[in-house]
Amino acid sequence: MKALRVRRASSKAGVRGPLGLAFHALFRTKTGLFGVGVVVFFSLMGVLAPFIAPYDPYEQSVLNRLKPPSWEHPLGTDEFGRDILTRIMYGAKTTLMAGVVTVLMALSIGLPLGLIAGYYGGYIDHIVSRGADILLAFPGYLLALAIVAFLGPGLFNAMLAVAIFLIPIYIRTIRGIVLSVKNLEYIEASKVFGTGSLSIMKDHIFPNVIPELIVLTTFSTADAILVTSALSFLGLGAQPPEPEWGLMASSGRYYLAAAPWVSIFPAAMIFLVVLAFNLIGEALVDTLIKRR
Repeated sequence: MKALRVRRASSKAGVRGPLGLAFHALFRTKTGLFGVGVVVFFSLMGVLAPFIAPYDPYEQSVLNRLKPPSWEHPLGTDEFGRDILTRIMYGAKTTLMAGVVTVLMALSIGLPLGLIAGYYGGYIDHIVSRGADILLAFPGYLLALAIVAFLGPGLFNAMLAVAIFLIPIYIRTIRGIVLSVKNLEYIEASKVFGTGSLSIMKDHIFPNVIPELIVLTTFSTADAILVTSALSFLGLGAQPPEPEWGLMASSGRYYLAAAPWVSIFPAAMIFLVVLAFNLIGEALVDTLIKRR
C-alpha cells in the first residue's frame, strides 16, 4: 500500500495516472461513453451555433408566434416567433459555460484553502473550517438565492452565487484528503530531507487529491448547471432576450396548455446535460475511487 501511494504521488498524469484512468473509465463504460457523447455534442452545438443554426436567435416574428414543431421549425417557435431550435443551439454555449465557469471559480478558491487548511492545521485550519461550516449551515439553493438577490439579477451574479455555495464543499473534501495523507512516511521523509512545504503540497499531496477532485468537479458541474438554470428560471440569472435554457423554460411556462414545446424542449436539454455529467461522475467514481 505504501509503495502504491509513493508511486501515485510521484507519477505524472499519464496512462497510469489519474487523468489516464479517468479517460479509460469514460471510454470503457457505456454510461460514461454516453455522458461524454452528450457533453461533446452540446459543446460542439454551442460553438458551431453561429454557423449551423437555421435562424437568428433574436429575430422576432408575430406571424410565427407559438407555432408547433414542423419542417420549417423542427422544435416550434416561442411566444415571440423565435425559432426554439436555434435558441437551444445558442443556449448550449451559455448554459454549459455557466456551469464550467462557476466550478472553476469555486475550484480556484476551494482548492488552495483546502490544501492549506489540511496541511498546516492549527488556527489556519480552524478559521478556514469554521468559515466553511458557516456556509454549509445554509441550504445551498437558499444561499444562492440570497446572494443573487443581494447582488441583483444577472447571469454572472448567479454564477458567483453558485460558486460561493460550492466553495465550502471543495474545502471540506480536499482538507479531508490532505489530513489522511500528510502524515504518511514518504511525506515525513521529504520533510526530514528539507523539502519545502510548497514542494511537498505540489509534488506529494496534490497528486493524491486529483482523483477525488476530478470526480467532485464533474458532479459540481452538473449541480452548477442545474442551479444557474433554476435561478434563470426564477428571473435571477440570465435576462431576456438571452438564449439560456433555464430562461427559455421559464418564458414558456405561461403557455404550457397551448404550446408546451416552448418549455419542454429547453427543460429536456437541461435534463440531458445534467444527466450526462452525473453519468460521467459515476463512471469516474468506479475507477478512480472505489477501485484504487
